Amino acid sequence: MVNIPNLLTALRLVLAPVIAYDVCARKFSMAFTLFLVAALTDWLDGMLARKLRITTQIGAYFDPIADKVLMGAVFISLAASGIAPWWFIMVVLGRDIGILVAASALLKFTKVRELSPSKWGKLSTFVQMIAAPMLIAAEISPTMISAAAIAVRISVALTIWSAVHYAFQSIRLVRES
Repeated sequence: MVNIPNLLTALRLVLAPVIAYDVCARKFSMAFTLFLVAALTDWLDGMLARKLRITTQIGAYFDPIADKVLMGAVFISLAASGIAPWWFIMVVLGRDIGILVAASALLKFTKVRELSPSKWGKLSTFVQMIAAPMLIAAEISPTMISAAAIAVRISVALTIWSAVHYAFQSIRLVRES
């Protein structure tokens, strides 16, 4: 049986480099449309997996990876194209790398075996998924520039806050184990 949620996650992984290419090639309408499709797959795969009760270990593993690949590719292409500031991308990717390193250390050096995303991490990713298409939309329509700038600022604040929150969670887990 074909697992539709996992196929949607795979589609998001396939779309990530296509969207990044379109941003770099300044095909902003196509990049914007494909990003919306990718964001829809993120919503649909989780909703379908829960509703149809077909959650899988591989889906739980690859869904956040697909999110990070999509956002990383899009943000790097936005910065490489001069659309987003590099410092913003460093904040976003720095947090993600920090989470990966901390999670790896927790799994290797403690008895912790299950790590869940925090509400702040989910909110941060959600706002990043709003900021990215807004930055692309600002290239299509300059009337979006102010809204995109606000989305970037909110995204930075939430990304930093979620990094601090994850750091405190990690410290708590180390103390408990």
